[in-house]
Amino acid sequence: MAIALAAATLGGLTMVNGHDVATRRGQGIADAVALAGVVGGVDAATEVARRNASTLVSIDWSGAERSSIVTVEVLVDGDGTFRSDAIGG
Repeated sequence: MAIALAAATLGGLTMVNGHDVATRRGQGIADAVALAGVVGGVDAATEVARRNASTLVSIDWSGAERSSIVTVEVLVDGDGTFRSDAIGG
């Protein structure tokens, strides 16, 4: 009984850990795409997304003339959609 409980617990922890890794990976890609967008525009953001097996879904700019805020939404293959903001100027 104790072995079965330990195996079930380990299996559950492995699933949670895998989800956490996928979420962190997806958010990291979205962050990189947002930074690329604020520095190099939509072409740079699209390229960073592509190089990370992802698709740039949307990119929006807002803010004052000297400080732009870029918001991106990225579809990461197999992991879902992630959003990120970057500020530059």
